[in-house]
Amino acid sequence: MDNPILSSGTAYGELGPALRTTSPSVAGSAKPKRVSAKTERLIGELGLRYRPSAQADLAEHAASLALLATDVADIPPDYLERAINEHVRRSPYMPKASELTALAQGYLPRSIGKQTDTERLQCQVEHGNRHLREIGRTDCRWTAEGGSLKLVDA
Repeated sequence: MDNPILSSGTAYGELGPALRTTSPSVAGSAKPKRVSAKTERLIGELGLRYRPSAQADLAEHAASLALLATDVADIPPDYLERAINEHVRRSPYMPKASELTALAQGYLPRSIGKQTDTERLQCQVEHGNRHLREIGRTDCRWTAEGGSLKLVDA
């Protein structure tokens, strides 16, 4: 199913690679973030659920959805889908990338057997980095710092 909101003829396609993110570490870089097809579909459907008012500029709405898709491209699509489903049941407002990220982080595996906190955190890092490799991201990686997960430049 083609998504007219995220198709290449809309404002999303007109944005240059450097403008497809609000992340300062990636903005202006030569490598644009790769957004999986499932993430694009999920964000497109989110845009249909939270349609702008009649007075709003549809091209601007499409561009904001494109930015959102790029900003959440690092989240595994299955976790993103769960985060979106939870958000739409709780809020009448379009979510920000930070809200979806926080929800998705809550779905990371909490306990696997009798692992220590350090082992569990390392498992989460490996899972996240595996996902980044699957979507072709080589510009960043997950790491464990101070007992929490952080996304850092590679």
